[in-house]
Amino acid sequence: MNLQQRSRFNRSATIISAVASFAAGAEFCKAQAQQIYYADLFNPDVTFGSIVHANGPGFKPEPLLDTGGGLRSLAIDQSSGKLYWTDVDAHVIRRANLDGSDQQDLASGLPFASGIAIDPAAGKLYWGDTTTQEIHWANLDGSNPQLLHNTPFYRSLVVDPIEGKLYWNTSISSMRGDILRSNLDGADLETVITSSDAAFKPSGFSLDIPSGKIYWADNVVGVVRRANLDGTDLETIYPGSFDQVPRTVTLDLNAGLLYVGIDIVDEVSNHGMLMKMSLDGSFFDTVIPGTGFVNSIAIISNPVCTGDVSPIGGNGTVDVDDLLEVINQWGFCFIPPCSGDIAPPGGDLEVNVDDLLAVINHWGACP
Repeated sequence: MNLQQRSRFNRSATIISAVASFAAGAEFCKAQAQQIYYADLFNPDVTFGSIVHANGPGFKPEPLLDTGGGLRSLAIDQSSGKLYWTDVDAHVIRRANLDGSDQQDLASGLPFASGIAIDPAAGKLYWGDTTTQEIHWANLDGSNPQLLHNTPFYRSLVVDPIEGKLYWNTSISSMRGDILRSNLDGADLETVITSSDAAFKPSGFSLDIPSGKIYWADNVVGVVRRANLDGTDLETIYPGSFDQVPRTVTLDLNAGLLYVGIDIVDEVSNHGMLMKMSLDGSFFDTVIPGTGFVNSIAIISNPVCTGDVSPIGGNGTVDVDDLLEVINQWGFCFIPPCSGDIAPPGGDLEVNVDDLLAVINHWGACP
């Protein structure tokens, strides 16, 4: 054993000895890996589309439903185990069980229903139509459909059940758009995200209600941005690049992460990837490469088993192996992601005492 190895061993032994008695009584973490569902468009060409399912932590993509090229938006009702989606070629809204079984049409004859959102607690389904420039709502089984708004509509809408608000984006021109909101009954219409810039067009977006934030992809400017829910404090958190253009975003607040559908612009048409990033943009990584256009993302997420970092992807227990993983990566995270950089959620580019305590405080099995 050389001097460097002996030093690392001695440091590890000292830290483990100091924390062992505390760790033995620490609380168990209660978590399962999340699941991702996404709309995979035009893969391999414009006649194809599918809803793809991937289980964490490895996130191996498995096609769940072949939908054809009309797939646009999807939503999940975790409480009832249902998956909802829009098909602009078949002019319908459909739902199925989360395993793809028991498909049924909920609404038909829709010109171009490109966005969908659900409010399970209220038993309501919302959709926006790009052709008619309308937003409609109905019961979750499709019954009692009603017109909610005559409004410019682009491609996304999101329900805030806490404040009783509905958010959606607009297409003013090929380069410009805003995000609007109203009460769930259609009252109190207002513009919340806008800009005087010549190019500014939010596409897919997601809400962080507890923190009062809205996150969105702008696939005209090619960036990911966030702001307060009243439109103030606008900032760019992911600048994109000329060949990687964000299309949509979805938050995983349990993990403190943002999932982003990225269009890859090169000589190969209609392809992209699914990426994850920290909420401030300081960390990002590819989750699933080799997709088509990721037009919509839905996540089933339970509280993360913080501290289960060894082996890669975790093994369901926070133990000495995880403690050693943190110790052996101690210091600045030169090439993120670093598996030991777990605190705060999403990491802070340094493996330190905060990460060590995160392991200790979640010691034991992840049931």
